[in-house]
Amino acid sequence: MRITSGERKEQIINEGIQIIHENGFPALSIRELASRVRISEPAIYRHFKSKDDIIMGILNKMKEFGELIQQKLIAVEGELEKIRQLFLLQLAYFEKNQAMTTIMMSEEVFNLNEKFKRKLALITNSRYRLLMDLIKSGQAKKIIIDEDADNLASIMMGAIRVIIFQWKLKDFQFSLVQRGKSVVETMLTMMTTKE
Repeated sequence: MRITSGERKEQIINEGIQIIHENGFPALSIRELASRVRISEPAIYRHFKSKDDIIMGILNKMKEFGELIQQKLIAVEGELEKIRQLFLLQLAYFEKNQAMTTIMMSEEVFNLNEKFKRKLALITNSRYRLLMDLIKSGQAKKIIIDEDADNLASIMMGAIRVIIFQWKLKDFQFSLVQRGKSVVETMLTMMTTKE
């Protein structure tokens, strides 16, 4: 059965992510991708202009996931629950897509290319702004402590990043979601006003 062009592009991007996860960014090549997808190298170029174009496709996949999170949060009531879900949805995604943790933890590679660096900054800043907005809204309603919102967001984002890093170092041997739930609950308890 023939697959569509869109399906083939998705397959190439997913294999690219897997190659990077297994062997690092230097291992990503058109030859390796073609071999894994079982198509010719010229066929790869029918879908992507270059290796950089494939990496941009990977970043676009990250961006689309961020947009999906924002859509899901629309139906969630209350700032604290939105913050909880913001993190738990991300952790569930990474638990299901372990290879994406390598992409997320490899921002130094993106610094080598200004276009990638700008795209990654847009993706991470979008989630950061969303978290900041939720914190500020919670502060306005007096349900989140009156501390610098930027500091609170940085602490939360940093804690989640550390958990993902530990999970990766432990070869994904514990439940990222369960560990994350515990940490998110602790952070929310610390941030919630006691009135």
